[in-house]
Amino acid sequence: MSTTVSLRTKVLVVLGTLLMTYLGLSQITMNYVMFPVFQQLDQESAAKNMTRVEELIADDLKTVEKINLNWSHWDETHQFLSGSNPAYVATNLEGSWMRDNELNMMLFFDPSERLVWGRLASLKENREIPMAAAFPAGRPPNALMMSHASLDSSIKGLLGTEWGPMLISSFPILTTNHEGPVAGTCVFGRFLDRKHTAALEERSKVNVAVYSAIAAALPEPYKATARSLKAGKAAVEYVETDQVVRAFSLLRDIHGKPLLLLRVDTPRGATAVGAQTIRAALFSLLMASALVVLVVWLLLRYMILAPILTLTRHVLYVGESGDLTKHLMTARHDEVGTLEREFKQMQDRLAIAKRTILMHSYKAGIADSAAGVLHNIRNALTPLTSQLGQLISKLREPPGLRLPTAVQELGGMEIPEDRRRKLIEYAQLALKQHAHQRQQAIEEIYQTLQHLAHIEQIITDQERLSRSDPIIESTTLAAIVDEAISLLPDHAAIRPWIQIDPSVEVVGTIATRRIALVQVITNVLLNAVEAIRRARRVAGIIQVTAEHEKTGAESMLRVTIGDNGAGIEPGHQQTIFQRGYTTKANGKGGLGLHWCANTLNSMGGKISVESADAMQGTVFHILIPL
Repeated sequence: MSTTVSLRTKVLVVLGTLLMTYLGLSQITMNYVMFPVFQQLDQESAAKNMTRVEELIADDLKTVEKINLNWSHWDETHQFLSGSNPAYVATNLEGSWMRDNELNMMLFFDPSERLVWGRLASLKENREIPMAAAFPAGRPPNALMMSHASLDSSIKGLLGTEWGPMLISSFPILTTNHEGPVAGTCVFGRFLDRKHTAALEERSKVNVAVYSAIAAALPEPYKATARSLKAGKAAVEYVETDQVVRAFSLLRDIHGKPLLLLRVDTPRGATAVGAQTIRAALFSLLMASALVVLVVWLLLRYMILAPILTLTRHVLYVGESGDLTKHLMTARHDEVGTLEREFKQMQDRLAIAKRTILMHSYKAGIADSAAGVLHNIRNALTPLTSQLGQLISKLREPPGLRLPTAVQELGGMEIPEDRRRKLIEYAQLALKQHAHQRQQAIEEIYQTLQHLAHIEQIITDQERLSRSDPIIESTTLAAIVDEAISLLPDHAAIRPWIQIDPSVEVVGTIATRRIALVQVITNVLLNAVEAIRRARRVAGIIQVTAEHEKTGAESMLRVTIGDNGAGIEPGHQQTIFQRGYTTKANGKGGLGLHWCANTLNSMGGKISVESADAMQGTVFHILIPL
């Protein structure tokens, strides 16, 4: 059974679906089109911060290089390494100059790579590292620092030491005019320690961390990143968290080998702003879409849905009540107004058609009634005509036609006695026959008068019935069904076919036009019997059930009569109650179901039929008002 969904509900579902679809598409667009742009901005910002930190480290290395250049290309340093300036150390190398220049290491080697003077200090711990422990053999920690092939040679970069990574710079010791001979090598260094990274953070405004590139010394989450960077898959690797974008790069030593893993944390500012912007945009879209949907809904409701609902209720009222005089009084000038006006015109046309149909039905009813009366009169006139014909024949040839001749002959004087005797016998017999014929004529005339009185009674009864109200009797449906069965031809043989459901007894007493209802059920049972015989069923089945039901505010009794006979084709189910329709092979009939429909209609009831197929049986539904 299909469920009715109102137009208002459908419109709400469509508008809601459109709103959710639009918001869903907007969410997808924001998350997969716009949000990645903000993520890309954060990544680009992280790349710029990584580059800036690397440049700051390079600047620090240049600073160390610049300081070293000033000391290594100086006449006094050249004289000190040449052995002609013994006061050089006391004059220039004592005091806080290394702390002031943030240097951790200063080494002077002679041309034979022997350490002449050096100092190694931890500025963070404010202590010096003994040179004997740092350079037990008085040799440089890395031979590459001493490899100066020309006067313009310089070496700089990162160097791993046992005290930590260091920014180093190495120059050959020359005169102030950058002339030789080379008096040795000057090596300056600055630790890339936590103090240095803190300074980098202060200058770059981002978090900076440095880890040893040795896998064993790395935190577990960073080992895979270090392997990827060492494999050369990318110069910079990015790892995103909810708060920051972490950029990783390798810092290589003066030999080009990975020494340090540099990490630069960039806050996800663009992503945070993007997420906030997307949330605000989605909220704005939600509010705007909800407002648009609300406005559209109100417009649809008051301009279309409400008028259509009013028209629908009016149509249902007209359909249920049959009142074609009530009209919708609106002054709309749009399509809904046109629809209302067209429906009003249709009502007017239906009212005219209804009056016409009622007039035709009235005339048809009069014709049907007249046909019944004429049929009964014809039945009464048939014997009357025969009797009158016989009477005329008898009166045309009465007995004793030669009686006057016999009487005249008897008046003569000269008649033999034998002849006289025969003439007297003939006259007596003729008079006797005439008296008998006269008596028969009187009797036949009396019978004719009786037939005429019967015809007059038929006409009188019809006149009386046409003026009187139908007779309502209290009875039971079971009694009506039994009486209808008893009126069936050969009902004794047919009764075993009829199965009466217990619901027929449950109905109890009803007040109805008993005689009319008996005739209706008899007609339907007759049709069921004929359908079973047409289907050539060995054992017929006719089921009779009943139930109470409500039709609007009116209580009705539904009587259902179904059979297993030859069904009715779907194309004929609408015409079966029309006058003259019949399924009989001889074409006779066609009045029974038509009469049933008219009778039930006059009672305020209804009859309908359903049949699935031409050989699947038929079910008649009879609605009787209570």
